[in-house]
Amino acid sequence: MADLPVEAFVLGWRILTGEPPAVLLGSRTAMIALLVACAPVVPLTPADPVWDAPLRGDGTQL
Repeated sequence: MADLPVEAFVLGWRILTGEPPAVLLGSRTAMIALLVACAPVVPLTPADPVWDAPLRGDGTQL
């Protein structure tokens, strides 16, 4: 990430956030850490495995 040109970093930031960074911090790692810290956590609900679903007499899922 240290070798990434500033323009490419700003473009990537805009893609992720929808806006340009208000301030370019001295450390891109700090900027990414700030972005991650501010992003809400999306709860993941695991999908029910197919093998746990009840089956009909013909072997198809209910």
